[in-house]
Amino acid sequence: MINFISFYYLYFLVVFSLLLLFVTLVNILLSFLFTRKNKRQGSIDFSSKKPLISVLIPARDEEENIHRCINSLLKQSYSNIEVVVLDDDSEDNTFALAKEISDLDSRVSVYKGNKVPSGWLGKNWACHQLSEKANGEFLLFLDSDTKLSPNVLSDSMNMHINEDLDLLTLFPKRKASTFIDKIISVTIGWMIFSWIPIFLANTSKFPFFSAAFGQFLLFKRDSYNLIGGHKTIKVEILDDFELGRNISRNKLKLKMINGVKDIETFSYNSEKEALRGFSRTIFPFFYQSLIGFLILWFLFISMTFIPFLMIFVEFFNITLDENKNSLILLIWTLLSCSWVLAALRSKQSIFLAILFPFAMLVTSIIGFYSVVSFLIDNIHWKNRNVIFQKGNKDK
Repeated sequence: MINFISFYYLYFLVVFSLLLLFVTLVNILLSFLFTRKNKRQGSIDFSSKKPLISVLIPARDEEENIHRCINSLLKQSYSNIEVVVLDDDSEDNTFALAKEISDLDSRVSVYKGNKVPSGWLGKNWACHQLSEKANGEFLLFLDSDTKLSPNVLSDSMNMHINEDLDLLTLFPKRKASTFIDKIISVTIGWMIFSWIPIFLANTSKFPFFSAAFGQFLLFKRDSYNLIGGHKTIKVEILDDFELGRNISRNKLKLKMINGVKDIETFSYNSEKEALRGFSRTIFPFFYQSLIGFLILWFLFISMTFIPFLMIFVEFFNITLDENKNSLILLIWTLLSCSWVLAALRSKQSIFLAILFPFAMLVTSIIGFYSVVSFLIDNIHWKNRNVIFQKGNKDK
């Protein structure tokens, strides 16, 4: 019976691994075709009128990042911008550093945020306040640990207007400096480029396929207001994903593209910070469903360790037939191809992609840590207890 189950489960893993590789190849092909199409479209002439972009940056304890982020905006070839920074009760020099820049450039304004009210998470409240201070026809929400290349705003506006988009979001390159961040970054790249059919994400109106990234969320202001802005996601930890899903729920037009050449995000400075940062996002990705998490966790373990276990079962005097060995080798090959291709697309470590079983193991462990942390109401981020904030919802 065990051999029967394992044989057919191996066939399932072959099909699933083949599907992942297929999605990866289709995403790469469509990305290539999209680049060619975008070049043929040409650039919009903004000489007569450039729509104002309000770049909105929530910042809490970001003294190491805020200067780099704002300066990358002030160097943009698209000049009609206002940069609005909201200091979210920082305990470091974030406000002072941002204020120094604003004193030198009138396009930059800096505000102190109001106290987080009951029923809001801190970042969502900060973004809501920023949206009320914005004057632009377009709203760009940007994380303060982000650095942009000089032409990204011009290229993004060109695409936004040419394709009449409601939300444009770009997947960034992660500049990982910690061990945990490097491991998770290569896993994130694989799950985005091998698990998400980008064609469906950009054409389907089903929220399930939607994806958006907080490092770059460029809205039409009217579209942002139509979906209710951040007021509709007051306690959502994955605010970026939920905003993207709200665009799809309202039958609006979202586009997600690979922005690793144009956007860099500088995330965590220590292993402890990386562990806390990822643990607060993994379980919410499953809408805090333990069943959903366990299903994916079992699939991770299966794709990674069942082949190993079955290869080494001879230590327990169990002989594998030739068909099973062939299936195991095929699974390994298919997965290796999808991991390496995804790492190339996301500009992550090829070495860690080749060692994907190790990356999956670390990701699985952090995933369990995330689940346990939520179950015991112990998710802290930047000296705030996220669970406590969510527990104080407005009645």
